[in-house]
Amino acid sequence: MNPQKISPHKTWTKKEKEKNFIYISKLDAAKRQLEISIRLFFRKSDVVAIHTLAAATHGVLNDLGVKRGIKSIIKNEMLDRIKKGKRIEYMRAVHEAQNFFKHADKDEKKLLKFSPVQTEFVLYDACVLYNEIIKEEVPIIKVYRTWFCIKHYELIVPLRTKQSFQKYDEIVDSDDRIRFIEEVLPLAEKNSLSGVKLDVDNLLRK
Repeated sequence: MNPQKISPHKTWTKKEKEKNFIYISKLDAAKRQLEISIRLFFRKSDVVAIHTLAAATHGVLNDLGVKRGIKSIIKNEMLDRIKKGKRIEYMRAVHEAQNFFKHADKDEKKLLKFSPVQTEFVLYDACVLYNEIIKEEVPIIKVYRTWFCIKHYELIVPLRTKQSFQKYDEIVDSDDRIRFIEEVLPLAEKNSLSGVKLDVDNLLRK
């Protein structure tokens, strides 16, 4: 059966035109990008693609946060701790990979020394921003925040909270990201982890 040919001179009705479009808000776009970038991260997909997508959603969420008085850890809280004379250098380093992966107008032959660990921090900050802006529990976002806190528990204070995340690491292996999401995502949806409540926000407030 031959596919139906569409004349280039066809007059589209309003209903037909509307079927070709969807309406997306900035927040919805950010949520979609964030969820997909997290899933790609746990699947250990291409590090360049993951960072590009993570940085894009972080940019949108940071802009939305600024309008609501919500501060980014990377772009605000950390920046406030940098000496004034070093802040431009810091922000340049924050955006270096994102800009390198997006543009080629000035540095066509440049090689970038890139650490994918940077993406982990960008994703975490994006998750925190989303939760602060929308006040919504999204299982995949909770899973990533939990993974990050387990993986980087040494950065967390106080000691009691560090020990809590160390205990999680004994239950689920944070180094095996594929297995981690397969095991923890269903538990996050039930808000339970082997009898221990999976609640990153409460742990971080202790």
